[in-house]
Amino acid sequence: MIGMARPLRIAYLPLDDRPVNLDAVVQLGRIAGVEIAVPPAELLGSFTQPGDLAGLQGWLANLPAEIAHLIVSLDMLCHGGLLASRAAPPDAEAAARAVAALECLEALRKARPRLAVSALGVLLRSSVSVLCEEDLSVWRTIHSLATEPETTPETLAEKLRQGGIPSRAAEAYLRARERNLAVHHAAIELVRRDVIDYLLLCQEDAALHGVHRHEQAQLDERIAGHALGGRVSIQSGADEGGMLLLARAALRHYKFGLAVQPRFGPGGPAAVALYEDATLYDTLRSKLATIGARSGFGVHLYVHVLEEACDDLFLLQHDGQPHHGFSGGLEKLGADWAVADASVANGADSQFVEQLLEQVPPLGLSSFAGWNTASNTLGSVLAHLALREVGKSVLSARDAAREHLSWLATRFADDYLFQAVVRGRLLTAARERGWSAFSLDGPARGAMQELLELELTDAFRQFFDRHASRGVVPGFRATGMRARFSLPWPRLFEVRARVAVDIV
Repeated sequence: MIGMARPLRIAYLPLDDRPVNLDAVVQLGRIAGVEIAVPPAELLGSFTQPGDLAGLQGWLANLPAEIAHLIVSLDMLCHGGLLASRAAPPDAEAAARAVAALECLEALRKARPRLAVSALGVLLRSSVSVLCEEDLSVWRTIHSLATEPETTPETLAEKLRQGGIPSRAAEAYLRARERNLAVHHAAIELVRRDVIDYLLLCQEDAALHGVHRHEQAQLDERIAGHALGGRVSIQSGADEGGMLLLARAALRHYKFGLAVQPRFGPGGPAAVALYEDATLYDTLRSKLATIGARSGFGVHLYVHVLEEACDDLFLLQHDGQPHHGFSGGLEKLGADWAVADASVANGADSQFVEQLLEQVPPLGLSSFAGWNTASNTLGSVLAHLALREVGKSVLSARDAAREHLSWLATRFADDYLFQAVVRGRLLTAARERGWSAFSLDGPARGAMQELLELELTDAFRQFFDRHASRGVVPGFRATGMRARFSLPWPRLFEVRARVAVDIV
């Protein structure tokens, strides 16, 4: 165990209260023995209820003295969360207040000059939020228009008008883009003035071309003009940002390194995944740079990617079409490999995972993920690998093994069993009852919660009983598990999976 370095204590203001942004980061902290302080739940808001901006600023101003590092989501600080960041400001004054919210970081820097500050900003995605079935057609149209190669900030408004987007919706979307871009320009200025030590700007759901490319070019020009290339990164992703910044902080604090040796499936490193604006190779490289790791001889990482174009598993199931998965390209992997399933958006490729389970003991892997976008998957795998390396030296061998296995089991329960298997049954059940998968009222949410608990608990118990005895961390044996599953928001998109593995 590390005896010289002081324990790392971090304050974390998450993007929102969804499990991937809150629970997952706290759980990863436990893997590395990092103490993480988060705001009270009532300050974070939930779903369409924004966070309490004044309350959050007060929380930041009163951080305990032992906190050495702050990881802060600018979207929560300035808007009240990710969904709130996609909503238009009602007027120019509201837009200005969003930028002015960054001033609390300047005050914090003056009061705590030795506090390290890492910030995450999410560049607005190509389209709007989908909160009901009626929003889907608007989402699809705006996404298509905003990601056309010839679309620029100057032509976007006219394209939306010609595309039949109602003027009110189009104006709201454009105002949100303008306000959020102003916040990110202001955040880069705070890096230049040493208020923020490191800024991670993640481009949420987009494509290779479109209006977001022009916005990124503006930001790149500002970054280059101030020679901030090593302190500001623009890359694909969003929800994995907190995990990456945690891994970066831990590796730097304990002066650890990480090397990853990647191998890609038949789609190859030049593949561009759905909702991404960079190749898998460039995405992997940018995330390695963010956490301070490198590509080279080290942990073996298999990135599952196919030659065929893949679709959105959530929307595919929602439309009533069964997802059969793709099984091509599975090469023989070692039992200690890390696996990033980047082949399907919003879930794991079920046929690939089923073949993987036959070939290697899943709880013997170094890491696994297959959730949401390719960037989400790659970022969480790299963060887990980095924090596990720290945990091996900071924690006892037993504690390190237990926390690692609990994380692995959580990812299989969520990314594979829920997103690729059980969620499809829930979507079918909701559709048969005339319920929206995007917004469940009280009775509908209660019924879906009961079905979720029944289906996912049974599926995970079978998974654990089948695979726990096949191999876990050398020197330890899994004796049991405890699992609880719930819907964190009144929709069927995500699950809160709280899984603990017992070992001897």
